[in-house]
Amino acid sequence: MPDVSVWPGDESILRTLRAALPERPERAFPVFVRYWRCFRIDMRPGDVVVVPMRRSRAAVGVIVGDYRFQADEDDPYLRHRRQVRWTAEIDRSVLDNRLRKVVNAPGTLARLPPGTRPTVSVEA
Repeated sequence: MPDVSVWPGDESILRTLRAALPERPERAFPVFVRYWRCFRIDMRPGDVVVVPMRRSRAAVGVIVGDYRFQADEDDPYLRHRRQVRWTAEIDRSVLDNRLRKVVNAPGTLARLPPGTRPTVSVEA
């Protein structure tokens, strides 16, 4: 995926993804576009993020920066970035059931269900 510092629009993202991932089923592309939109447009500094880790662990952090593209990163999956202040590493079992289902679900990004909050203390 090229730099999306200036959002090219969902249709442009869709075309880029289709060209890059021809083996993927068509039904996957709207999900991928939502992931990109969420990461680039919807996430804001101050938002809390929970990232699954190995062995039933999760990292909890607060987004502190806007999207940036790191062109000189060798790994193309790591070129798209947001600065995060990591505040805790937890066992996923301490999360309430609804939040744990979101964190454990396959996919890159997911919105928390309405009314769901991390049950760990996070200072912004």
